[in-house]
Amino acid sequence: MQPQLAPPRRWENEPAARQLQILARLKQDVPMKRAQAETTVLVRQFGQTFQQPEGDGTAAVTLQHTAMLGNTEDIRFKGVVAGLMLLVGLVLLVACANIANMLLARAAMRQREIGVRLALGAGRGRMIRHLLTESLLLSFCGGMAGLLLSMWSSHLLQVVITQMLAGTPAAKAGFVLELGLDFRVFAYALALSLAAGIFFGLAPALQFTRPNLAVALKQEGSSFGRKLTRSRLRGFLVGAQVGVSMLLLIMAGLLMRGLLRSHNADPGFDARGLFLLAADFGAGKPEDAQARLLNQLRTLPELKGVALGSYPMMGTWTPPIIVKSAASQASLQGRTLASYGTESYLDTVGIPLLRGRGFTAQEVRANAPVAIISQAAARRFWPAEDPLGSHFQLDMDFNGKLAEFEVIGIARDVRYANLTRVDPAHVYLTPKPDDFQGILLRAEGDPRRALEAVRASVGALDRNLLPGLWLTSVQDGPMVREKAQARLFAMFAVILAVLAVALAGVGVYGVMSYVVSQRVKEIGVRMALGASAAGVLRSVVLRSLRPVILGIAMGIAGAAACSTLLHATLVFPGSTDLLYGIPFYDPATFGGLAAFLTGVAAIASAVPARRAIQVDPMIALRCE
Repeated sequence: MQPQLAPPRRWENEPAARQLQILARLKQDVPMKRAQAETTVLVRQFGQTFQQPEGDGTAAVTLQHTAMLGNTEDIRFKGVVAGLMLLVGLVLLVACANIANMLLARAAMRQREIGVRLALGAGRGRMIRHLLTESLLLSFCGGMAGLLLSMWSSHLLQVVITQMLAGTPAAKAGFVLELGLDFRVFAYALALSLAAGIFFGLAPALQFTRPNLAVALKQEGSSFGRKLTRSRLRGFLVGAQVGVSMLLLIMAGLLMRGLLRSHNADPGFDARGLFLLAADFGAGKPEDAQARLLNQLRTLPELKGVALGSYPMMGTWTPPIIVKSAASQASLQGRTLASYGTESYLDTVGIPLLRGRGFTAQEVRANAPVAIISQAAARRFWPAEDPLGSHFQLDMDFNGKLAEFEVIGIARDVRYANLTRVDPAHVYLTPKPDDFQGILLRAEGDPRRALEAVRASVGALDRNLLPGLWLTSVQDGPMVREKAQARLFAMFAVILAVLAVALAGVGVYGVMSYVVSQRVKEIGVRMALGASAAGVLRSVVLRSLRPVILGIAMGIAGAAACSTLLHATLVFPGSTDLLYGIPFYDPATFGGLAAFLTGVAAIASAVPARRAIQVDPMIALRCE
């Protein structure tokens, strides 16, 4: 079976009225275009045989994950995966820059050895191959260690995602997420490791196999005539590490603040006693069976309200809306969230009606063109006039055909589409007669007693409904999933940020250790001439912080750009705000984390410098 946002149910045996979804596996070497063409012919023959009103039935052949997720969800899924891959790639970039920096320092320490080998007749190509072999060995060992670590972390990720899906129809349908490693993952990790080893090991190999032999054989502490303390390549690599670390650290900080807010997020209605119900009513007329169940549930004293309508936080739709202002005669266009509900829908969900009136039973039966709008929709589309009695148009089927509705009421703003943000605009409509809606229940008193009474009532009506019965609370189902999503993203971002900061700290420490070791004689001369230890330490740390400050500035700029991109996605009404209202340019997060990373870099620079100034100046002056 496949995971769905709507509860599972069996379709009618009426080809003209229902859609059919079939899972099939293509034969080897059969292209998608051929499968699409043959399926279209079969569907048209089927329509002509059963004399459908529309005999030119069509079929869409898509990949399995697209069929499971739908177009919108598939695009979002691909976007999330692409974003995560980008973050992982940034951490890999930090690690590779770290290794390249250390290879530069190590090759500089071996400059006399390389110079001797070249002077004795070793070819430059052979020396490049020798240095690249060492780089490839390091990258291969690191890649294999990461592959082993991913085997453990994939189990943890699977547990978190399973918790996120708990209480949804996907879990009831037996949805299983396979995160096991296979040959493709192994080949990808191997290829990426070797490519990183070659790319980041090539620069040191090329730089240190083209020396001035006379200088290399006589002098240490320089990079074949160029002082290491002024190496632009090394400074660039340090700045790149710090910049990427700053970017990841800020994004992780924002997500963590959003995660903390998610614990106290209020949907705007009482979710504790609100339950969602669905059942497999079988073939024939499921609407009639559902109506009988509704009439029986309304007689239960344990239930305060029963309604048909859309499920909160379990998917919605965003039709284009056009509003013509009566005052200025100008038309406003945009997108709005839309939901269906019967006359008792708002009361059952717990959404207060602030002005106007609700739907009547006659309007629901007739599918009258009336609507209730949210406060945000009133502010957005009727900023200077009273929306009650006004009209607007919706493109219900996204085909350009507009349907007109009259505003009869204004409801309070809630977090209906998802828990992460207040709906930017929402309209509630009466359901179509042939549209199959879900059942919502509001418990009175003890929720456990209410659930027992509901199950007993369903069994008394038809015991065949019990095996396919789906009953969950909004608080324990959709809300848990929404919070688990924020926890998953925050946890993943924090892990990547910690790795990046640790790698950057180790990189700065390693580079500064080497640079300071090459400046021991210089530091000894300064100390012998009367320079204070604090002055020398301050000089070394400030010089090492130059590329760090530049990297932090680049990281802040990158984080601001990412925040702008995330904020732009909120223009779409159904978008998820993983920050739960935290400002995208939060000064506390940006400033605090910049100071933190500067402190980490300063400590990483100060430790080797402090060790150098503690050396006896006489020993420093005699050392080579």
